[in-house]
Amino acid sequence: MTSRPSTYPRGFTFLELMVSMALILVLMALLSPMLMRGRDSARRAACMSNLSQLGGALHLYAQDYDGRFPAADNDWTVTARVYSKNTRIYLCPDEPAASRAQFEPGTTAKTASGHTQLSSSYSYRAGLANDDPAEEPVSTDWGPWHGEGKNVLYLGGNVRWKPAREVPRLAVGARPPFTGERQAEAADPGME
Repeated sequence: MTSRPSTYPRGFTFLELMVSMALILVLMALLSPMLMRGRDSARRAACMSNLSQLGGALHLYAQDYDGRFPAADNDWTVTARVYSKNTRIYLCPDEPAASRAQFEPGTTAKTASGHTQLSSSYSYRAGLANDDPAEEPVSTDWGPWHGEGKNVLYLGGNVRWKPAREVPRLAVGARPPFTGERQAEAADPGME
């Protein structure tokens, strides 16, 4: 038996390859916005989880101090840290890089006066107690980092996203600057 030469070329023509590549590029262009929205939603959910864990730490603090939450605006992170072992919960994953570089959230330092400072991505409303209304906002992002909105932790323990214009300002004054020198022990073993 002899084989007959094929009249059809083997492989793809240049035109077929170009059409296939164009179709793949069109599909990628259609899918990329959905993938980006999914990534943004995941960051927002991680921030909500961080705020929920901070709420749990604040409620544990309140159980030990007659139902009262930490009193000082700028030092609430240090008092709540005793009840939360991971300092990464003080960092919002959507905080812009420039803000992270300036304020270094999640980093522990000693100030010039010798006090421990833990920088946070979240503002805090001091002076609340467990018997206050559950819909009182306790903590929120310092900036509208989640699509023109902020995640808000309420006294009842729930966390919701709200448009920035609907979120009350919780802390008095500007965001406290990170003024201390970093401590070598700032990294928690559970952070890796």
